[in-house]
Amino acid sequence: MKSFQLNELKVFYQVPYSHSVNLPGGIGFARMYEEVLTEQVDTLYEFCSGPGFIGFYFLSKGMCENLILSDINPLPIECILKTIEYNDLGDKVEVWMSDGFKHIPYKVNADLIISNPPHHKKIYDGCRELLHVDLNWKLHKNYYENVHRFLSYGGKSIWIENSAKGKPDGRYEGEGSTKDDFIPMIEKNKNIEYVGSENCSFDEKYYFLETRRVR
Repeated sequence: MKSFQLNELKVFYQVPYSHSVNLPGGIGFARMYEEVLTEQVDTLYEFCSGPGFIGFYFLSKGMCENLILSDINPLPIECILKTIEYNDLGDKVEVWMSDGFKHIPYKVNADLIISNPPHHKKIYDGCRELLHVDLNWKLHKNYYENVHRFLSYGGKSIWIENSAKGKPDGRYEGEGSTKDDFIPMIEKNKNIEYVGSENCSFDEKYYFLETRRVR
C-alpha cells in the first residue's frame, strides 16, 4: 500500500489508482473540482470514490465538516479504512462498500454528492472495466433514479463526465458522453432537476454535470 501527504492528512492508496496532480490522476481531478466547489458544505459525499482522493482533498482544505465515501471495489475501501485509522478520522468520515446505492442506508444524507465515475458505456481495448466502463450507463441510470434519497433538500450533485470521441489520445480509447445522454435520466426523477453543465478549463474533454434536489 502506498501513501502521500495531502495537507495535514496522510492518504493511502494502491495501484491501479494514482494520486498524480496530472490528469487522469486523483489529485488532478480534485483540483479540477475547485472550479465549481467554492463554498463550504456540512456533508460531502464522494460516490465511486476509489481511495477517496477528491473527498479527502476537500476535507483537508476545510471545505466540508463530514465526508462520506463509497465504492464497489474492496481494494480502495481497504485504503480508505487505513486513511481513517491513521489520521483518526472516525468521527468525520463514513465509508461504505456498495454497488452504486444498493448497500447505502437511507440515513446517509449529504449536502453535495460528487463523483469521477466510469466514463464509458462500452468496453474498449485496454480498459479496466470496473474503473472505466459503466455498461450501457446502468450505474448512471440507477444513480439518477435514487439520488434524491441521499441528498438534503436543495442539495446538489456535481459529477465529472468525459466527452472523449473514442479515438486514442494516450489516456483513453473509449467513447465518452454528452449531457444529452444523462438529461433524460434526470428528467424521469421529479424529485431532482437538471441545473446545467460546463466544460472544465483543465481539459475541455471533461465537463461538469449538475443536478439539484427539489422535492
